[in-house]
Amino acid sequence: MHHLKVRNVPSDLAAALDAEKQRRQGSLNQTVIELLRLSLGVGRKRSNGLARLAGTWTEEEHERFEAAIAVTEQIDEELWKASMCDGTGSGTCCPDQGGLGGLSVS
Repeated sequence: MHHLKVRNVPSDLAAALDAEKQRRQGSLNQTVIELLRLSLGVGRKRSNGLARLAGTWTEEEHERFEAAIAVTEQIDEELWKASMCDGTGSGTCCPDQGGLGGLSVS
């Protein structure tokens, strides 16, 4: 077992740790150890917490979501073309002049 002393803990962090200690109904020491384990992925697989949501949508919910984000899949070709060229003709970003590894926009 190792010992760890942390100095100069900012007040807002100390308050957040105390609140978490109260929420967990444990000691400060145990709370800090558990938070370190979670944040570093020690002893269990690291997770962003989204796995518990996987597979919970109905087919209707999934279809509504896909319909709602469909607009983000559309490409405004004029805007895309305009953003690809700085207008200098330097070829550094103009597809027509060899930029982007010779890719061209048609």
